[in-house]
Amino acid sequence: MPADAASWEAPPIRRDATGFEPPPVRHGVGDQSWEPPPVRRPGYEEEAVARAGEMQVTVAAEEPASTTDYSMYAPPRKKRGGLVIIIGAGIVFVVSAVLVVFFLKQLQAGEGKLHDAALKMYKDGKYRQSQDAFKQLSETYASSEKKPVYVFMADLSSLRDSTSGTISDVPKVNAIAAAFHKEQKGKPQFKEYHEDIWDSFAALAAAAADRARNDADAELLNMAKECIERAKQEGLTIRDTAKVDQRHAELDKKLAQATTAVEMAAARKQILDAIAGVMEKKLPGSAETVLKLHDEAIKKFPKLGEDAELKQRLATLQREEPEWVTFTAEAAPKLLPRGPAPGGSTNPSIIIGAGLKGTPTPMENSPVVLALDRGVLYGLAQADGAPRWAMRVGIDTHSLPVRLRAGPAQPELALVLSAETNTVSAVETATGKTQWHYQLGSACSAGPVLVGRPPTAYLPTEDGKIHVIEPLGGRLLGVYETGQPLTVPGSFDPITQRLFIPAAHRRIHVLDLQAKKCAGVIYTGHAVGGLRGAPIIAPPTPGQPAVVLIAEAETLDSMRLRAFSVPDTVSDAQPVQGADGKPIEFTIPGWSWFAPYFDGDTIGLATDRGYLALFGLKRGTNDRQVFRVSTQPLPIGEQANPLTASQRPIGRALIADVLLGQWWLLVGGQLQPHRFDLYRQQLRPSGEALSLGIPLQESQSSPNGQQLVLVTQALDRAEGIDRSLATCLTTSTGKLNWQRQIGFIAGQEPLVLGDKVVAVDKLGGFLSLDLKKLSPEPNQQVLTNIDWLANGAEESAVAKLVAAPDGKSVVAITFYATSERIRVQRYDLEKGLLAEQVYRLDSAPIGTPALTETAIMVPCRDGTLREFPLAGARELPVPLTWRDPKAGSAVGHAALLTPTQLLISNGLNRLQEWNRVGNVWQKGDDSLELSTGKIVTPLLILPGADDKYLCLGDDANILHLFSASRLAPLREWRLDGKITKGPFVKGKHIGCVVDGQKLLWFDPQQDAPLWQYPAPGAGTESGPIVGEPALADNMVVVAHQSGNYVWLDPETGAVKGQTAVRNQAIPITGVVPFGSGRVLSPLSDGTFMILSPSGG
Repeated sequence: MPADAASWEAPPIRRDATGFEPPPVRHGVGDQSWEPPPVRRPGYEEEAVARAGEMQVTVAAEEPASTTDYSMYAPPRKKRGGLVIIIGAGIVFVVSAVLVVFFLKQLQAGEGKLHDAALKMYKDGKYRQSQDAFKQLSETYASSEKKPVYVFMADLSSLRDSTSGTISDVPKVNAIAAAFHKEQKGKPQFKEYHEDIWDSFAALAAAAADRARNDADAELLNMAKECIERAKQEGLTIRDTAKVDQRHAELDKKLAQATTAVEMAAARKQILDAIAGVMEKKLPGSAETVLKLHDEAIKKFPKLGEDAELKQRLATLQREEPEWVTFTAEAAPKLLPRGPAPGGSTNPSIIIGAGLKGTPTPMENSPVVLALDRGVLYGLAQADGAPRWAMRVGIDTHSLPVRLRAGPAQPELALVLSAETNTVSAVETATGKTQWHYQLGSACSAGPVLVGRPPTAYLPTEDGKIHVIEPLGGRLLGVYETGQPLTVPGSFDPITQRLFIPAAHRRIHVLDLQAKKCAGVIYTGHAVGGLRGAPIIAPPTPGQPAVVLIAEAETLDSMRLRAFSVPDTVSDAQPVQGADGKPIEFTIPGWSWFAPYFDGDTIGLATDRGYLALFGLKRGTNDRQVFRVSTQPLPIGEQANPLTASQRPIGRALIADVLLGQWWLLVGGQLQPHRFDLYRQQLRPSGEALSLGIPLQESQSSPNGQQLVLVTQALDRAEGIDRSLATCLTTSTGKLNWQRQIGFIAGQEPLVLGDKVVAVDKLGGFLSLDLKKLSPEPNQQVLTNIDWLANGAEESAVAKLVAAPDGKSVVAITFYATSERIRVQRYDLEKGLLAEQVYRLDSAPIGTPALTETAIMVPCRDGTLREFPLAGARELPVPLTWRDPKAGSAVGHAALLTPTQLLISNGLNRLQEWNRVGNVWQKGDDSLELSTGKIVTPLLILPGADDKYLCLGDDANILHLFSASRLAPLREWRLDGKITKGPFVKGKHIGCVVDGQKLLWFDPQQDAPLWQYPAPGAGTESGPIVGEPALADNMVVVAHQSGNYVWLDPETGAVKGQTAVRNQAIPITGVVPFGSGRVLSPLSDGTFMILSPSGG
């Protein structure tokens, strides 16, 4: 061995790209420098991984490498050199191969052990260590086919480590989860560890929802929704569905809580921002915007009601709100325009003094009582109810005008409100003359409040203003601006000189009239439409503040009486409390519809359930401020309706009058006096009942208090028919002084007989208007109290008026379904009632009757034709049968050709002739049968050149013309729609209305219509045609439902003029001629209009 062998050193260890050191190579055996390999401790690999990721891989060596010094070998001899090289190369190759195989086996053994160790860490929940281990594996064994597994497991470990325990940085962890889901979804290991992944996603979702809830953060809420959606998506394929469903339900609950928290925070911020904005601008009414916002938020988030900051800010807002109510005074009182307001509806032309009942007491210079019906205000004489004047105020005007007493140089005035024009007018009650008017700009549904002597009128309007007017002089003094809709009547306290004006919602404004400012606001919390009348004011007494009482709807079936104590500082107003410390509230069945009765001591409320509730105010030192006089609401006779959902209210109730302990109560349509027995707690009738109907307005008392006038709507009316009554009685005796029907609702087209126009109302009352006596100019008003021929029925009835052949008389038939009677009346227009008969009739009339000289023939619903003699008879003739058995419930139409020849349809397509032989009607030989359709119109008999014509229409939309005597067809006109009115004859022409929209005009001698209105292709902007047109001064006048009247040329149909009547009432029938160049139009509000083509 060469001497320098000991100085040999091994070459430096070569590391691969991964930094891995190969094990040392053993070169020989028995080398003195060999050292044993280091001893491997258990857990070495784990300890190595824990050292900040620096992992040293040591492979156990077998024997140490040889230290032989190869330099001692001498160079080979030249002759053996080649062989030695070959042998040496082979040895090197073999050794190298052995070493490579050994190295690979050792390397694989180390990778597997490290993987197992890392996997054990993951399973033990040591996710951070397993993350480091799998990351080192992926780096160390970068070329390993298992590297994707190591990368996946490192990422999964990171995800699991991030979602274990408390998650402090939700956005960061969500980014990790999102990246993992995006990069690893679809890989084989994702499915293997799917439940762990879902668990992490669910944990992250729960944490995000909790954080969003705690922080009320909208961004975190959206993130939570994203996390929950991700978790639910991965939970779909997990087998343990019960576990998944429970976990997802918990997540949904957390999300709902977070959503509520975020939305509540947003609502809170919105309220605070709104308060800040309102407090900055301080505009009238702006506080309500904030309070509504708060109300809506409280409904959704009740906890906001406990928010201390919100409470404090809202209290500040409410304290400052009264300061925002402004008053703008006129520099000098502004004189209001004189005369009636322009632009309103045309006032009625003719005022009818309809049927009078009773025996009125004559009275000179009778005062006037007011009646409001269908949007028309009437001035009626208190002595007998005769109309003095009338004016339209709009269908939405419901309250009577406030009256101002007459002065030495000033007549009595009424402040008349018009919902149609939004005006107030000062009208003389005796004449109806308007002194001045004022444009309010908005409806005054609350009505005016009069204050002081001479009076000042305060008029609250729906746009939040209170107009202050000096009514006697007609001057505007100024305007308050509250910014709140004012729809409820106000009340005045003369002691404190304060005016209480309720807003539509929540509050009552208290105005200091002397300081001309808002003294404060009482926050009652009432709902829109909740207050059932003006507040009741009990003035303050020594040591006690004022008390304000309100009757408020509580539910659809009940109301409650509430009380508020109002000290000098109005903002300190509080509900009156009982002995238990709770606010005093009294519940009453039903609703009241009129102002409560209050005499300063007792409060009375009558409701539509038939109850009277009585309350008292403090009467002695031991009494509560408000208490029940009647321990329970008192049922009013048999009218009371128990408070059950299945029973409807019985109608408006009214305390009509209270006199000396006697209560006049109008409930269920019955007016009756009652007395209250305090000790027995009973309400007992003290007089006879009078059937009047439902009250339409407050009652009115005569100046001496002895007479009471009520305006009601009768209950006993046929379907679609109503009748308003004005009734006057003496309160001390209950005696009926008089009763009149208000207005006239025409039941059919008026009849024109010479110079008379005869009309019948829907209940059988009828009148005659004499053109020679009544020929007013357009827009002039005429009273008529002398031409009323008959009162209407007391019960539900159907009436019809038929012109007699003599042209001087009419016959009225009225059928009473309830009592199965028919009344037949014949009136001569000059002589009055000629005959009146009442017959029993057990089947209702249906169709068109025919009138002979001695009887009227009436088709009835049972298919019979009944003959009712005009002069009466012991026994009625045998009924005729007109209806074909196959006709079902068809309508019958009869017409008289001659005094002894009658035609009647059979309900189908056949027309049968009947002849009178002696006193008996016999079926004739002649008949007519249509081949086109059923007869559906009345039979029109009109004169012809040589013979009478018969005209009728069928359901095939064909109008037929026949020779009346021979029943032979002459011509037919095919129409393009259904005949809805007619046929009728006007002059020498025939007309009919088609589809309610078109008027067609025919000449009996021509095969085609003369013209059509509107012309083909023209629009129908005026709306449907009402009734029959009239022929007036050689012009055809057509009434439209819109209130437009058109004047046409009868030869060409060309429009010659138009009259537009601005009324909320509409024509109820067609017009009739009424003097030269005029027509009379009955309207739906019970009045008549006289019109001319010039627009009158």
